[in-house]
Amino acid sequence: MVYMMLRFKVADYERWKATFDGSALWRMNIGEQDYHVYRNVDDPNEVTLLEGWEDFTTAQLFATSDDLRRKNDEGGVIGPPQILFLNEVEGKML
Repeated sequence: MVYMMLRFKVADYERWKATFDGSALWRMNIGEQDYHVYRNVDDPNEVTLLEGWEDFTTAQLFATSDDLRRKNDEGGVIGPPQILFLNEVEGKML
């Protein structure tokens, strides 16, 4: 599995979250396996999103898609997100 980490600011978190939740089936059909949403402690309108994808190619196609840009606009994302693609090296359960 490949992970994509996106960091971005939104105009209104609740608006963004409603758009994000409403696109769950779309993302799953494209290849998203799981996700985690984080909010900055000091700025609740700064979001970090960690998504698990089937493979790098699928994640990259999603990240550069016009559909994602439209969803970002609809959800009030401010500016382009910072995006990192990550391979999991190690995990640990406590």
